[in-house]
Amino acid sequence: MRVIKRAEKIKNASKMTAPKMHAHSMLDKTSMQDKINTQDETRIAKMPNIATIAKTAAQIVISATQITKTANATRIQKIVNIAKITRISEIAQTITNIKASISSSTKAAALCLVATFSVSGAFESIDEALKNGVSKGDVILYGNFMTSPKGGATQIADNTLGLANYSYLAGLGYLVGNVGLSYTSGFYKNFRAAIGFRALAKLYDAHRDLATPTGRGDSRADFFNENQAAVAESFIEYFDGDTSIKAGRIAIANDWINTLGDGIWARNRSLENIILEAFWAHDFGRIDYYQMTKFYKPNMAGLYNVGVKYYILNDALTAKAYAYFAPPIFTAIGGRIDGKVSFLDFELKGHAGYAYSLEHLNTLNTINITNTHQNANALYAQISFSRPNVFDIVAGYIHTGKESGWGSLGIMGNSIDPFFVWGGKVVKTQPNVNLVYGQVSTRVDRFNFLIAYGASFYDYVAGTTRTAAKQNELNVAMEIGFTRNVIGVINVLNTHLDSLGVPTLAQVNGGFRLSF
Repeated sequence: MRVIKRAEKIKNASKMTAPKMHAHSMLDKTSMQDKINTQDETRIAKMPNIATIAKTAAQIVISATQITKTANATRIQKIVNIAKITRISEIAQTITNIKASISSSTKAAALCLVATFSVSGAFESIDEALKNGVSKGDVILYGNFMTSPKGGATQIADNTLGLANYSYLAGLGYLVGNVGLSYTSGFYKNFRAAIGFRALAKLYDAHRDLATPTGRGDSRADFFNENQAAVAESFIEYFDGDTSIKAGRIAIANDWINTLGDGIWARNRSLENIILEAFWAHDFGRIDYYQMTKFYKPNMAGLYNVGVKYYILNDALTAKAYAYFAPPIFTAIGGRIDGKVSFLDFELKGHAGYAYSLEHLNTLNTINITNTHQNANALYAQISFSRPNVFDIVAGYIHTGKESGWGSLGIMGNSIDPFFVWGGKVVKTQPNVNLVYGQVSTRVDRFNFLIAYGASFYDYVAGTTRTAAKQNELNVAMEIGFTRNVIGVINVLNTHLDSLGVPTLAQVNGGFRLSF
């Protein structure tokens, strides 16, 4: 029996349950909380209520007869493997909880049913796979308002190759309507496909004649794709239980990505305790409710990343090493260690990572890094204490290189800083940054709240003069679920103290989202 059928069965069953309201769901992958969780969340199925399905399966057979432990050990390991390769953390955690909470005489039977329950879902006809796909949509009324920054209007980074860090900071305000549609088919044998679109309607510009680097009008500061409608995440995927290969416009889970890339992403879990991973991106850009851009090709060859992740103590301790390069721009190597301890209903997690980049020809136009051929690096660490789905308390530290900051490492963005995608400009664009930050998030019924505060100590470089500077940043995000399908979101950003290199300002954005 193919392991691929397991994933599809869970996926189809999950459609019958009400989706969970994730913290800052309107923010999607862009919120601070989502960025922190990116490494643990699925990019394959986006399946809701997987834990509930697994628990129900376990309860059904809690009194079943004991099944041979050896046979079930293999099945258990396979279901854990599938959870890891798809990054479905809830499956792996549910299995752990079941193993800890039921007697040895019923443990094997319960876990066997979890595996069996998820085995029979791949479709043998294309018609059935298409009919059993998942479609989603949303309509968003989104507004963005920014005070005039200290020092006047400023372009941060470049809107082409520096796109991941780009912003036009000025006194502006706009209101847009945003519609997103997506469809993901069921698996036909080992294959499935997904397609998504997003369209924009401009409703209000506070300054219709404002000349921004990307067009005229306030909304053009963030929405500068070629057409009002664009292709969002869309791909064809092969998945056989050990190997996942996606090709198309994809969102890749990585410390150094928060944009969409047109390319290929492959992962393999054939070796015990090891995941092999590689991706190639031809170009990159953003198609989201808060920004729609063109897609830019950094070079002729594209960007490459190859890595290996080793499960030292299952999910409790893992280590990853990787190489990241884009000839002739940069060549980088890096690594990361993750640890997790669970006790009672709480989790203590931490990670530490380091990356070093040889900057061959840094074409990233960050506003203040003049030593573009100097090598770059980044050191980052974080620790968190949480009760899943209730609260999360985080503290962290990031240091970047003295001459070029983290340089070209952030060409496709990053998921290691704690700020909004549109925030954190100091750590993203300035050299010799030492960022210390804290973050608290909580969710109560349909209300989600997150606050992050960071102090960035950095060097401002003007010609041959280097000046020590400090800028602090506050991010606040609130989400209210008026109903299951109507959500209101407000995000507040404030930067203060020094404005050297990156001006200080206040920004409020958000809106209402109707999902269907």
